[in-house]
Amino acid sequence: MEKKKNMKNLIITILITLFLTGPVFATEVQWDSNPEADYYVVYWGEASGKYLQHSENITATTYEIDNPDNINYFISVKAFNSCGNSSEFSPEIQYCKTVTAVENVQTAAGTTIIINVNQ
Repeated sequence: MEKKKNMKNLIITILITLFLTGPVFATEVQWDSNPEADYYVVYWGEASGKYLQHSENITATTYEIDNPDNINYFISVKAFNSCGNSSEFSPEIQYCKTVTAVENVQTAAGTTIIINVNQ
């Protein structure tokens, strides 16, 4: 029987920062905490909705994705509680290596996305 998903949807603000330190690239994801969550899982992949990689269970509201090849990623986050209930996926965002800088973009879902590229 499918577990009830009674947690509120995870509303997040995501900050993606590309760190350029020589040939090493990393994408940092940040989101607002969910008061019902005990941990989060960050999902990412190279196609929209096709998350082939994910983090371990993390309690922080930031996560750094190693991105040594500077790949374009689609990223989403889910919140979980200790009973195994989860939120829906957060609104998906796309990290695109060609982005130079975008700040405070309001999406249709009302999620604010801030993207900084540091060189």
